[in-house]
Amino acid sequence: MERDDVLAEAALKMCGIAGFLLRDGDQPDPELLTRMTDTIAHRGPDDSGAFIDGPVALGFRRLSILDLACGHQPMSTPDGRYTIIFNGEIYNHLDVRRELGGNYNTTSDTETILHAWQQWGPDCTKRLAGMFALALWDAREQRLFLARDRCGKKPLYFYRWVGGFAFASEIKALLTHPAVPRDIDTSQIATWVTHRYLPGDETLFKDIECVPTGTWIGVRPDGSMTEPESFWSYPEPCRLAHLTEVEMCAAFQEELTRAVATRMVADVPVGAFLSGGLDSSMICALIRKVTTGRLKTFSVGFDTGFSETPMARLVSDHLGTEHFEIVATSDDMLSVVGKVLMARETPISEPSDLAIYKLAELARREVTVVLSGEGSDEILGGYPKYRAENLLQKFGPIGAAASPLATLF
Repeated sequence: MERDDVLAEAALKMCGIAGFLLRDGDQPDPELLTRMTDTIAHRGPDDSGAFIDGPVALGFRRLSILDLACGHQPMSTPDGRYTIIFNGEIYNHLDVRRELGGNYNTTSDTETILHAWQQWGPDCTKRLAGMFALALWDAREQRLFLARDRCGKKPLYFYRWVGGFAFASEIKALLTHPAVPRDIDTSQIATWVTHRYLPGDETLFKDIECVPTGTWIGVRPDGSMTEPESFWSYPEPCRLAHLTEVEMCAAFQEELTRAVATRMVADVPVGAFLSGGLDSSMICALIRKVTTGRLKTFSVGFDTGFSETPMARLVSDHLGTEHFEIVATSDDMLSVVGKVLMARETPISEPSDLAIYKLAELARREVTVVLSGEGSDEILGGYPKYRAENLLQKFGPIGAAASPLATLF
């Protein structure tokens, strides 16, 4: 978990999956599967489920967002060939349904993925626009598939050993399995200290990996695993180069409006984080534009003499939101250090992580889903370090060699 928006999800919008695949005809222990999913019960307090078939065990914890009554997992196709556990949300699943046709028993996006897998196999991931981590068992082929969304918003970790393969939404669920060691990978510490996260597929735990972003992998009971198969890559950056600045801004606003609208589709209350800054204010304004109900917004301030809550109140008054705020003291921040460490499963790299967690706790009392402006600085180059890196690149090989230093600031 590398970013503050993931911490927000730690108290808000997610489900959890876990399971394992055994070799040599060993039978899965249902009690072990339960212990793994119980470890991540905080991810899904609304429902739980389990599936065991031959060498495979799949477990699920659900936070209901769509089709509250009929979205129980694990979910299987009528013929029993495919069984899925799925964490996330597919924003275009109704479009995928229209392309597929056929009959459905639920309105959940989980069933849409099952039908899509029946039709297109792993290639169906190319059609899925959303955030997801999934595990799917093909009983006929005796093959377990794992897949992760395009940008890796949803986590999915795995560990391989001589006797099998285990996976989970969180590392702590993997560590519940007796075959998974609790060893720190000291070789990754320097990388983490440099970047304040691990940019590759490694973790700080020895031999525990994460499924690469935008890929799927396949695993068989004999222990063989396919190389990660990429199903998406970033678009070419020059796609809009022929447009004027005004046209680019209009195109960006159109895309962002569409993105906000698709994320407001839910059968539970949706709110937004509001700091009063440009990014979160723009998200809230677009929510008001594409919805008709009363929007609940949430802000966190500090008792240090600096706080953005006055600006957040101004934006809230302008947009007519129902606004909630808290003031986080130093004692408040220290009180959640342990919880944040458990949520991140890495050291705390930003003090704001603690405030975001307190904010998420506040929001969870009112809503189930939140939108935020997190990530916009990365997309739009909002931090000074990005401007510094761009400037250094103009100095040829010497500047290029020095550009990684910009990430330290």
